[in-house]
Amino acid sequence: MYALTLAMAADHLAEGIRVNCVSPGTVDTPWVWRLLENAEDPAAASAALRARQSLGRLVSADEAAAAVVCLASPAAGAVTGTDLRIDGGLPGLRLPSRRQDLGSAGSGVAGSALGRAEQGAPEGMMSRMGRGCAWRERPK
Repeated sequence: MYALTLAMAADHLAEGIRVNCVSPGTVDTPWVWRLLENAEDPAAASAALRARQSLGRLVSADEAAAAVVCLASPAAGAVTGTDLRIDGGLPGLRLPSRRQDLGSAGSGVAGSALGRAEQGAPEGMMSRMGRGCAWRERPK
């Protein structure tokens, strides 16, 4: 998908058309719920699925949609040929064999959604999504 995104971005750059790709991880949707409900032990299957996620939870549909809104917004006008992974860093993070506790929800930066997303983020990262996006460099 990334190669196609790069090729299309190069092909349409002169026309002023931006081409980007959003690659979500496992998204918490009714389709996933149906798969889990049909498992032999739904509770165990759900726990196992969440345990395989680097953040210990699935990506929300709102998080995936916010990435699309961000890339489509004027705030990302200079962004093209990019694959924005919304997956909690799953393929790129080097995690210990057991996921470390990132803190309880709402307890400081480590417990906030932004704090969890910032851990292990790439060089340029989204610090906020909504009606656009704001980028900032990772502190050195």
